[in-house]
Amino acid sequence: ILAGLTPLDSGILTGIPPKKAFVFQDAALLPWLTARENVALPGFFGSALSPDEALASVGLSKQAHQLPHSLSGGQKMRVSLARALATRPDLVLLDEAFAALDGLTRRSVQRLFCRLAEENHWTVVMVTHDPEDAKLLADRVIVVDGPPLKITLDRKLAQSRPLELPDIDLNVLLAPRPKALGLFPHTTRVATHPPMEALPLPNHSLPLPPEPKFDWEPSLVIA
Repeated sequence: ILAGLTPLDSGILTGIPPKKAFVFQDAALLPWLTARENVALPGFFGSALSPDEALASVGLSKQAHQLPHSLSGGQKMRVSLARALATRPDLVLLDEAFAALDGLTRRSVQRLFCRLAEENHWTVVMVTHDPEDAKLLADRVIVVDGPPLKITLDRKLAQSRPLELPDIDLNVLLAPRPKALGLFPHTTRVATHPPMEALPLPNHSLPLPPEPKFDWEPSLVIA
């Protein structure tokens, strides 16, 4: 309804800016067009920001002539944001825009989106199933349930915008885990309560793979 794609059943909707942009869960890039050509699409329908300027704003100038299949998930989403930026919107509609991204990429794209929204004075409506997205990005949270659809919560958040997202120390995340986790070569350990003793693997002539590194406590590890 906000996008103007579905008519109202009743009532009147007012105050919706005419210039809108969309960012979906999938980057929705045309696979036969380069990143630059995808960002240039809004220019076929009206006044638009230069695709080169839009790509530079999301840090993808060097990837301008690459096709979508050669871009990472995070880069594809940044191209999608650049395309939204190119429309010069007043209202940006997000539909689970960060859901398909892994944790590190998700935080990076969220930080980028906050910067773009602040610099360009966007009004943003975001649909999400992730409370963390709402906590990090929203000024106001509306929770709906149904059917029939009804509002169960409508609350303004007492925090300034844009929310400062903490930087992630990759050196800490990628540091080797302590040996206390029990991840030793030539052993099998099953995490049970109480834990079982480490069992030696049979001797064989094949080289063993390198010791795995986990960012969580595994329930079963064969190293």
